[in-house]
Amino acid sequence: KSDSAQENLVQLTRITDVLTKANIDANGSVEDFAKALTTKAAAASRLAGISLEETTGVLEAFSSQGLKGKRAGEAYAIVLRDLMSKARENKPAFDALGVSVYDASGAFSGWAPIVGQIEKSLDGMSVEQANATLATLGFTAAGADDRTGSPATTPEEGGRPALGDLGGLRPWLDERGMTLEGFLVAD
Repeated sequence: KSDSAQENLVQLTRITDVLTKANIDANGSVEDFAKALTTKAAAASRLAGISLEETTGVLEAFSSQGLKGKRAGEAYAIVLRDLMSKARENKPAFDALGVSVYDASGAFSGWAPIVGQIEKSLDGMSVEQANATLATLGFTAAGADDRTGSPATTPEEGGRPALGDLGGLRPWLDERGMTLEGFLVAD
């Protein structure tokens, strides 16, 4: 927040632009993204030092998988909280897989590098092996689904993928010929 009316106008314009871009790029409305941000996503990201643009990029992927509005904001906050706490609790396992949730200064590394590292560590594994590997990090697909009110199903049963896929972010990008890094830093 700023006492400057000009700075507030600049920030309001930025927020409007980000929400409008999300509306155009994804299967969700400006209202869906605003609800997700105001529910819990923006507060969780602010505490972690994650930009509005990066947060909204992840919410776009959630939206394309049918997770929208308030539920998306809650799910985002849960995934972020769990990722950060599991990285601290299971640091040796994260280190062994080459997954760095925090940079050298202790700041959140960013969704793109983290998802890339998780994907690289899971590359070539069967679903069973990937789920077992994610379990060594402290994650279960059912656990995240239970807290967001969705049925706990496996990807084979049509359920949402485990954390390594960030709610379907990577397949959603692949379908569009996009990379995560390019998507999160795109104008």
